[in-house]
Amino acid sequence: MPPKKAAAGKAKRAASPTKKPAGKGKGVASGKDKKPAQAAVPQFITDAAIKIQARIRGYLARKHVKKMREDKIAMEKEMEELRANAYRAEVEYERKQQAKQRKKDQEERARIAAEKKLRKELLEACFDDEEDDVIKLLAQPGADVEMADTHNNTCLSEAAAGGAAGIVRLLLSKGADPNSQGEFKRTPLWRACFLGHDQVISMLLDAGADPRIGNDTGEIPKYVANKPEIREMLEAFDLSKTDKLVAQFNARKAEKEASIKAQSMAKINEKASEVTSAKEAYERDQKNLKKAHQELEKRIHEYDTVVGEAKPEELCNITLQTVKDAEKTLEEMKVLADESADNFRSVKLALRNLKDAEGAEDEDEVGIRIELKELDEVLMRDVGNKIRDSGKWPLVIDVSKQVSVFLRYTDTNYVNACSSTNMEPNKLRRSLLGGIRYGKPMVLDLMDVDLMDEIERAFDVIEFGLFDEIMSKGLLQNEAYMKLIRKDDGEEYHPNKFQDSRAQKFKLIIITSNRDPKESLVESTYVMRVKVKK
Repeated sequence: MPPKKAAAGKAKRAASPTKKPAGKGKGVASGKDKKPAQAAVPQFITDAAIKIQARIRGYLARKHVKKMREDKIAMEKEMEELRANAYRAEVEYERKQQAKQRKKDQEERARIAAEKKLRKELLEACFDDEEDDVIKLLAQPGADVEMADTHNNTCLSEAAAGGAAGIVRLLLSKGADPNSQGEFKRTPLWRACFLGHDQVISMLLDAGADPRIGNDTGEIPKYVANKPEIREMLEAFDLSKTDKLVAQFNARKAEKEASIKAQSMAKINEKASEVTSAKEAYERDQKNLKKAHQELEKRIHEYDTVVGEAKPEELCNITLQTVKDAEKTLEEMKVLADESADNFRSVKLALRNLKDAEGAEDEDEVGIRIELKELDEVLMRDVGNKIRDSGKWPLVIDVSKQVSVFLRYTDTNYVNACSSTNMEPNKLRRSLLGGIRYGKPMVLDLMDVDLMDEIERAFDVIEFGLFDEIMSKGLLQNEAYMKLIRKDDGEEYHPNKFQDSRAQKFKLIIITSNRDPKESLVESTYVMRVKVKK
């Protein structure tokens, strides 16, 4: 082949595409299937990675320590703020209570002074036979024909001693007791006989005065009569007539007492009806307050979610506004709940006063008083075993809400009863089971809402009758708590992990900032009230 042709052929072959190897398929590997050999990582890269990891771990550790410090500072700040707010609230509450008590004391002193003045004037007018004055004085509020001096000498007794026949007739017509006994057990008849008032003696005998009633030494009227004709009048009087008149007087007296009692019961029933209405309003506002708490928690969770997921700023602003709206609604509900709670306490106190019960609310408060600094000793460690010996779980009433902060930062299973997340049945069950498993307290924080009915239902969803079993401590007997374990609880809650000695250290602590919790809750728990100090 000529040289030029050969060169042209080589150039053509070189320019043509390379042919794929024949037989590509089973048993023949393509160039794409071949993996390049992995090169060894240089030592300096490994050392650098180790240093980076160490620095990251150090950074995370410092961040964790910083977070712990910040949490501690935040807790102390929150405690201090709560303490200050609680102190101010307590001072304001005490100021109002003291103002009410001062007003009540002033009114009582004025009432006593007025009654003392009225009694003195009435008794003097009866003795002095000043009939017009007696009529006017008896018409005044609080006046009564049975008014007596410090020696129990009644108006009738004074009139009989003074020989005031017109006053005696007036008082007897108004139902005065002719056989009342005053100083030295002397009756009006005895005093009239001793002083020789014939006309008065005759009136008293005709009204049922009993000549057989003597003084404290046994002397009967005829023995002290200063005139023979008085003794003859007494001896000649038909005692069967006296017995009949005394029976009639006692019947009238019983009828009058029954009428007064009926009127009193009508007032009590009327006040009890007010208590029922106030209770209904209180419970309604408590439910609304609970809903407001839950709504705020829900809105906060939504806001945290959209912020955490880096959602658009517009959506973040919208959810933030819903949080603010929920906060405003909650504040409004708190005001209404406080008003209905105050009214409920007020009408209950009025009812107790009407039933001659304790006159001041603080005197009616059930439970021991403790200071916040005593909480660990009295509540957590139960020094003296008072809680254990009571056979009940503790209820801590703390208007300052400091106990809630204290227990949240203590090793407890804390449950916010207003939180739908905390009260979710499975989470609630694990909180209870965890407390038993590790022998530590489970805290139920009712906040300022009456939630016991909802709490009982929440536990009953887990296991019917569970709440009663917890409150009676039957759940801790004979490893009854084992029935709460579920298959998906994992190795941590395997039955072998439970020890009865730890389970017996479990404690249910109920806390509330409601000053006047439900009576059934108070009766079923060992109550402690936290004193607020500056």
